[in-house]
Amino acid sequence: MAGWVKVDRSIQDHWLWSEKPFSKAQAWIDLILGANHKKAKFMIKHRLVEVDRGQQARSEITLSKEWGWSRDKVRRFLKLLESDGMVIQQKTNVTTLLTICNYEGFQSGATPSNTPDDTPDDTAVDTPTRQQSIHKQECNKEKKVKNEKNNHLSSNNDESKKVDNCPHDSIAKLYMEILPELPRVAKLTDKRKKMLGATWKSDERFRNREFWTNYFETIKKSDFLMGKTGSGWNADFDFVINQNKVIKIIEGGYE
Repeated sequence: MAGWVKVDRSIQDHWLWSEKPFSKAQAWIDLILGANHKKAKFMIKHRLVEVDRGQQARSEITLSKEWGWSRDKVRRFLKLLESDGMVIQQKTNVTTLLTICNYEGFQSGATPSNTPDDTPDDTAVDTPTRQQSIHKQECNKEKKVKNEKNNHLSSNNDESKKVDNCPHDSIAKLYMEILPELPRVAKLTDKRKKMLGATWKSDERFRNREFWTNYFETIKKSDFLMGKTGSGWNADFDFVINQNKVIKIIEGGYE
């Protein structure tokens, strides 16, 4: 048999639907019926959750109560559906977002095998074999997008770690090695680390040892910064790690 029928969500209010525990088939249909037909936002545990068409925000605890199942049984069932390309789970801090794969197929009945005679009144559900094939195709696409997003986030996280991982001690040591004539760094205070970290983050050019070596060598060539002008003033560590001063020094502002 082929084709499909419309099932109104009001079936969930029928006395037949209230009998528990649910069968696996009933639980699957309940997931389809529970999916949002349009994009929406909900407040869950004081957090705003955005749900797309074909998704629903229902935790394992919620489903276990509605289906009359244990939480472990719900978890195993969702994993089974996910492994068969029927749903995608996205766990958040407040709930679980469940995406029904090929949701449009359930709504429109537009499957590859449809003929002009396939109308909403024909039959109950499309054939399981064809459904599974469509599910897997759609979920594979969605998983690919999801993986690409995760890889992008991972790449961003790696870059973020690089930006945040300022080698304060190494830079201070390099300063004292190249510029022994200037005041020593007796202690790397939190204030100094914060200032140096801000400079490190501010420009990609500043995030390597070669830059700081060349930078301190540039300072060494400046009579003004080295206190050789007779003014009685010379630069110190706090001065040369200041983000604004770094820019001015490398641009030749203190030659």
